[in-house]
Amino acid sequence: MVIGGGSAGLVTATIAAALRACVTLVEQHRLGGDCLNTGCVPSKALIRSARLLALIRRAPEFGLRSAIFVDPELARVGLNEQAAQAQGVPYELTRFELADLDRAIADGAIEGFVKVLTVPGRDRILGVTIVGAQAGELLAEYVLAMTHGIGLNQILGTVHGYPTLAEANKMAAGQWRRAHAPQAMLAWAERWHRWRRG
Repeated sequence: MVIGGGSAGLVTATIAAALRACVTLVEQHRLGGDCLNTGCVPSKALIRSARLLALIRRAPEFGLRSAIFVDPELARVGLNEQAAQAQGVPYELTRFELADLDRAIADGAIEGFVKVLTVPGRDRILGVTIVGAQAGELLAEYVLAMTHGIGLNQILGTVHGYPTLAEANKMAAGQWRRAHAPQAMLAWAERWHRWRRG
């Protein structure tokens, strides 16, 4: 009697039967056990790697174009300048240097930038390229924003911890906002306040 119809039990029962022994094989679940039905450890690793590769190949469906883990890291979502030009998509470019970020200065990681492409005159994000420390993590906020139609004004209005590298996203949004400040309204407000002060 052989108890367990896994790979070892099957081989034992087969050899015993070949030697003309009277064999009874008892298995509670499926014959073949884990190795035949769900894969042994090496094949499980191969299956997991294949599934992971399939997910990576689908990354553009979720908005993730690339994240390259070198030093400094490089991460991108949506269009970059070359892709926008090739497709004839008009865009505005906002660039924030990490050298101006307090956390990057404190960490000694001032190498890099955040580049955001937006629809001209609007805060809708077309694409983002980040080069610098933790670029892959910083990109997540932009992936979320692009997926849910969140613009730079809303990123600017979001509280970001200080000092953190994530502040780079808010600083880039602030730079975009300063470039789009309503100059006529600001000039009128300045005149009004001057008049009020006497």
